[in-house]
Amino acid sequence: MARQVYPIGYGLPECVTSRVAPVQKRATLDSRRVMERLVKARSAKGLTQAQVARKMGTSQPYIARLENSANDPRLSTLLRYAAIVAGAALVAAILSELESPRRR
Repeated sequence: MARQVYPIGYGLPECVTSRVAPVQKRATLDSRRVMERLVKARSAKGLTQAQVARKMGTSQPYIARLENSANDPRLSTLLRYAAIVAGAALVAAILSELESPRRR
């Protein structure tokens, strides 16, 4: 039996759910920005998607979907990918950038 997946905010009052969408959108944009930087780092390092996939213990098509998807990947997946393509210094820089206050 397939597990039912409910969207963030399911069952909450409209006054709450209307505030969830912008936060969810920002989180997705943040992870896309991070992934774009990591893809550039992979290319600069001369690594192919297949090489990264082998190091992560997954397949090249999975890496292609990860790099090109509009979906919001899990942080643990981003960090595993980042550790392979960029090393600890870039991972720390990306995390500190995400933690810094934003200008509005």
